[in-house]
Amino acid sequence: MGDTLLAVLGVGVAMAVVVGYAIQNRRAMEARLRQNEIEARKLGLELVRDCALQGQFEGFEVMVSPSTKTNSDKVTMTLVRFELVPGLGLGLHVVPRTFIGGDLFRWATDSKDLPTGDKDFDKAFVVHAKERGALLEVLGSRARQLMLDFKARQAEVKLTDERLEVIFEGNPPLSEMRVRKLLKDVLALALALTRD
Repeated sequence: MGDTLLAVLGVGVAMAVVVGYAIQNRRAMEARLRQNEIEARKLGLELVRDCALQGQFEGFEVMVSPSTKTNSDKVTMTLVRFELVPGLGLGLHVVPRTFIGGDLFRWATDSKDLPTGDKDFDKAFVVHAKERGALLEVLGSRARQLMLDFKARQAEVKLTDERLEVIFEGNPPLSEMRVRKLLKDVLALALALTRD
């Protein structure tokens, strides 16, 4: 009888701990959601899917989303509907050479890298485009240097005709000041790509 009572009491305590943890976790998530809403308003962006920020920022359609993986601390900055040179259709794909996508892209399209003539850049990135001349007009020296700077900061840059994506290491709680700084850095690259 005493052992049964102890077992029931032990199960009750364990359940109380689990319920307490769940309540504490829910409160923390609600507080993070409220904070994300405040930060989104400060930036003039909209909070979507409870954690991503989306909207217009200095003339560009942007999306900022923290990683959904629990063990990751990456923040992705994406310029969506980003067109380098309207109507040019470069067929542009630029990914880090260490990113598996570079190898997969070359394999899937049976294409070869297009060298830019910048040894450091060509060593760091896989580049594909329909035409080398148009590529060099868009991917000028300033843009290449900014992409190398992002790589030096441990950020991953991916670029296509329609999209510029930069993935930063960092803590997902999105503060307005931190997001504003990262977005300005990404926009500097976007402007270099469109006006170099």
